[in-house]
Amino acid sequence: MNFRDWVALMGLSALLTGCSQGKKEQPNEASAEKASEPESRVKHGTNGEVIVTVEAKLQQTIGLQTTVLAPAQVNPELKAYGRVLDISPLASLVADLATAEAAGQASQAELNRLRTLAAQNNTSDRALQTAQAAAARDLVQIQSVRLRLMAGWGSGISQRNDLLDFVQSLGSLARALVQLEVPAGEVLSGSPTGARIFTLGDETNALAAELIGPAPAVDPQMQGRGFLFLVSSNSFRLVPGAAVTGLLSLPGELRSGVLLPR
Repeated sequence: MNFRDWVALMGLSALLTGCSQGKKEQPNEASAEKASEPESRVKHGTNGEVIVTVEAKLQQTIGLQTTVLAPAQVNPELKAYGRVLDISPLASLVADLATAEAAGQASQAELNRLRTLAAQNNTSDRALQTAQAAAARDLVQIQSVRLRLMAGWGSGISQRNDLLDFVQSLGSLARALVQLEVPAGEVLSGSPTGARIFTLGDETNALAAELIGPAPAVDPQMQGRGFLFLVSSNSFRLVPGAAVTGLLSLPGELRSGVLLPR
């Protein structure tokens, strides 16, 4: 072997040694890079659930807050949809009823007077018969108006003893009359005992409403069971035609759960 061949052999040996050392250093470099990577905050539990870990400092930065859920019990409820009713037709019927009752009282008083006179032979039979016919006519008129009230507004309203004051409070918006419809296909376990009324876009504040009775007619759009409710304190100033949602309180055992902050 001459000097030139010996130099070439030594160079090749040094090159192979460098390559071998480079290969040995690669795993160490990969381990260092892996160690420098932050641990993932997203993990998966044994049941496939996603677990996200957020450090306390990061929670403060993003404004994340936690709280202990408070236990609570509520009545069974069902969501319903409806609107505030226009009471103009009701006011017209109540006015007709008041007029008919006033006429009936007058004709009945006249009939009683003529009966007294007839017993004393101080009036004619014809006058007495005319008074009887007038009293009967006015009684039929009263019954006719009451039937229209029953058909249009249900017995819960038509049989009230304070109809005039009731309509006046609705007209002044001190109170509101709401019809809530249960979606078609929903089965009720019983008649609602009350409701909580919400305006559209605000499901945090509710108005308490008392049940008046079943709605006398089916809403053509909802095609479900309807109920009339009275909002005795119309603090939200609900106006006729306003769309609302409601949670119907149903009879049954209390449901246990927790209060979930919005």
